[in-house]
Amino acid sequence: MLNKWLGVDTNFLIKSSFWLNLEKAARMVSELGIIVMLTRLTDLKVVGQYELLLSIYSLVAVLAITGFNSSLLRALSTGYDGTLREVMRLSWRWSVVGAGALVLGGWWSYETYPAVGLSLIAAAPIFPWYTVLRRWDVVLQAKERFAERSAYYGISSVGLLMSVGAAIWWNRDNVVVPFIVLVAVQAMFNIIFFRRVSRLLVNDLVEENWMKSGYKLFISEIFNVLYSRLDRLILVGWLGLEALAIYAIATKIGEGVKLVIGGVISTYVPRLYKNGTLVVIRWYRAQGWKIVAIVVGGLSVGWLVTPIMIVSLFGEQYRESVVFAQWYLLVIPFHLLASIWSYLLIKDRREGLFVGIGAIAGVANIIAYIILIPKWGISGAVAGSIVYYVVLGGLYFGSVNWVLRKNLVKQGLKI
Repeated sequence: MLNKWLGVDTNFLIKSSFWLNLEKAARMVSELGIIVMLTRLTDLKVVGQYELLLSIYSLVAVLAITGFNSSLLRALSTGYDGTLREVMRLSWRWSVVGAGALVLGGWWSYETYPAVGLSLIAAAPIFPWYTVLRRWDVVLQAKERFAERSAYYGISSVGLLMSVGAAIWWNRDNVVVPFIVLVAVQAMFNIIFFRRVSRLLVNDLVEENWMKSGYKLFISEIFNVLYSRLDRLILVGWLGLEALAIYAIATKIGEGVKLVIGGVISTYVPRLYKNGTLVVIRWYRAQGWKIVAIVVGGLSVGWLVTPIMIVSLFGEQYRESVVFAQWYLLVIPFHLLASIWSYLLIKDRREGLFVGIGAIAGVANIIAYIILIPKWGISGAVAGSIVYYVVLGGLYFGSVNWVLRKNLVKQGLKI
């Protein structure tokens, strides 16, 4: 019924996204389980320390050139297996710089946040194995080993939940031991999984211009990471760890929905590429009002159930997160818009435009955070996130239409 009403092959979506959604479900359950244990067994300060550490580690992880993963995926998918070796060599060198940055960051933050500083210094030696060897998932995706990839994520998710959960249980006063266990166990799984997937590489061919392409996407990755973590750093500096804990919990539901949406869309990407931009835009114009109805209905339900979910999962002390979580749901429709149209830009080989839009939205986001967080606190962080996706989705949508019209004019056609 939904097939005819919305004009989308839902049977294909369900079948093709099964393994991907299973993988994402395992990761969501593990991450949610860890944060639930933290909120239930520790106080706001410890939860804030944990979120601050994740933010710093994610920002520094950019130095391991994780932005090269997209170009690496393309290279491995087209048979240039030797590209992995070259990317790994470059990534190892940069990861040493990242480890050094963690040591410096730990030394700098130790006086203000001793547990955070100690955790960063202790985790620095593990950093290369935590980041560089994580590319086992790129290899499995490129080789279309989706079941194996889901199995590996399932194993690591269970292992992380059990080990970090035990660390939280025995160390409720600070975050040092749980965080070190998190990083060390993930690094251990990376070593094991990477050795296993190495058997899938069958040649030493290296894709031409892999480094140039990788650095372009690396720039886009920088803005993505800044969007996802800079708000937390500014919030800590302005309002402290407790405010960060409230904000972090407020974003969990919205981030989970975004993760699911991203997985569903990524499974449909090959069909978007096959049908072409013109077909997608004509479908959007015909079905737009139905999409809006579904989004409005989903947001309404989310708005109603969010208070129940927040208090039930994380406890009464996080009731303050409810109103922020409800407003944070507004990023979802713009995230959906940005996800669809960004793929169409890549389909038309407009990587430069794709990176430029990401940079513009990233700068707008940074400016919004710097202005709004000091003025409005947690509300300013939520507003800054909404600004990011409004700008990103709007620019992607406008650019795709502009590129299409330009191409159609050359062919003497109309939409």
